[in-house]
Amino acid sequence: MTYLKHFFLQNTQGDDLWKALDEALAESKEGAIEGPDGGELKMWYFGSQWSKQMGFPIVTLDTLNSTTVKIGQRRYLKGSYVLELQKYRNTSYGYKWDVPLFCQLGGKYLGMKWLKKDEPLYLNIGREESPIVVNVDRQGYFRQNYDGRGWKNIIEQLKKDHEVCCDS
Repeated sequence: MTYLKHFFLQNTQGDDLWKALDEALAESKEGAIEGPDGGELKMWYFGSQWSKQMGFPIVTLDTLNSTTVKIGQRRYLKGSYVLELQKYRNTSYGYKWDVPLFCQLGGKYLGMKWLKKDEPLYLNIGREESPIVVNVDRQGYFRQNYDGRGWKNIIEQLKKDHEVCCDS
């Protein structure tokens, strides 16, 4: 039974939606979707990170050497001057999220990689002049920022062929 039919003319809680999505995933023909821990994706756990804490992440990409990029995250705030009430400062998730990253290296789509909420992701990029782009086609709900080398590589790629960075 679909979520909308089941809860027609009723009130729901956020957990009802996550439970319904878990059931739909279990019934899908494609089978289980891999979650950030390598096991089956649990929508309740994943969705709660996004619905039970304020804000969203800024994903940062730092070039460690000519072949490796370190991807991390922190809570995005418009500026350091932003003040919030004390009661909103302590969240059980620590303003960290499991983030699905849709990645592209040069013109090659790398697929989806998980940036886990509690650890950085290291990607082998091969040649340093190949730009790594995350949030390809804006599929994720986060901001991203690259270090100087990352931005330089993206700018050079856009000058050569601006259509490489996205399908649309």
